[in-house]
Amino acid sequence: MTYEKAVEIQLEICDRFFFNRKNREVFAGDFEDEPEPSDLVYDIFGEVFAVNVINSLEGAYVIELMSQNDDLYITPIIEFFGLNKTDIVSTKSEKFELQVRKRPLEIGCSIGPLVENWGGTLGCFVKDIDDGNNYILSNHHVLFSDAGNKDNFIVQPSTSNGGKKEDAIGLFVRSIRPDPSGVNNFDAALAGPISIEMQKNIPSVGSPIMGVKSPTIGMKVYKVGIKTGKTFGVIRSINSGLKVEDDNGVILDYQDQIVISGTKEDFSTPDFFSQAGDSGSVVLEYGTNMLVGLHFCGNGTLYSCSNKIDPLFSKLRVSL
Repeated sequence: MTYEKAVEIQLEICDRFFFNRKNREVFAGDFEDEPEPSDLVYDIFGEVFAVNVINSLEGAYVIELMSQNDDLYITPIIEFFGLNKTDIVSTKSEKFELQVRKRPLEIGCSIGPLVENWGGTLGCFVKDIDDGNNYILSNHHVLFSDAGNKDNFIVQPSTSNGGKKEDAIGLFVRSIRPDPSGVNNFDAALAGPISIEMQKNIPSVGSPIMGVKSPTIGMKVYKVGIKTGKTFGVIRSINSGLKVEDDNGVILDYQDQIVISGTKEDFSTPDFFSQAGDSGSVVLEYGTNMLVGLHFCGNGTLYSCSNKIDPLFSKLRVSL
């Protein structure tokens, strides 16, 4: 389909079925008759939480239906709208939700400075080797504010997601700030100490981070971030040199970085790994939940970049 045709169908779907809140009266005789085609379609959309127009691998535009069902029955929709089988696809995914207050704190939730209108992702919980306290790990560019250490309260959720002072979980503690005049290895920061309850199990996984591991080329990985949720990818490089442009247009040089190609859960079909807002999320080996990296940038399409976690932990003097 052309983009214009796909958008036309998407709007009709939303208007007639997806956003339709009608309550149809049910009569006893209804159960003796075959359901109307429109009723079948209406029932199917009860399982759908997103209707998208996406670009397929073949270059055409298709309608994507997102649900938690890995085998969504879409034949009645194809027939009702007179579509080809290739015009519509279903994708299994977790439901979207607002970045709400999370208590206990959990990996992958929204965080940011109280005095700034930005935020990112809580990567994981770490323990300071020197004082033994618990802290959260994220990026410098997520947690830092010109307010400095003393008054830089970190809130969950971030102010951009409605966070207020009563949502403070700790203070900005220290970071490894990228240097525009040098070559960098890290973009990382700590906040805390954390005295409230922490949920250390990874959302949608149900088990904690199991340890720290060095990345390898070809390793299958995933992350949980506030923008794109749980996504998957394959490590394509583990010693990359990068030039990264920050929000002010300053070019920062990085060395010894992990580059990840985003994929769907099959680890072969290309897809996004991260988008803006996912900064600070941790990268974990698929199947083992071993921690390998801290995500800090991407190009908005298939490729994302992460700091190596082992040398980062050494630099920050923290452990799991």
